Amino acid sequence: MIKELFGTYEGQLSLLVIVTIIGMAVFFTRMFLKKMSAGE
Repeated sequence: MIKELFGTYEGQLSLLVIVTIIGMAVFFTRMFLKKMSAGE
């Protein structure tokens, strides 16, 4: 399974999507927390 994830084109695209979604979640969480604390 790990070999397919890193070895095939589809696996690499899936890995890229997973990393992008995690990155967006971190970015938006930090942005929303910063805006909520600035509003007080």
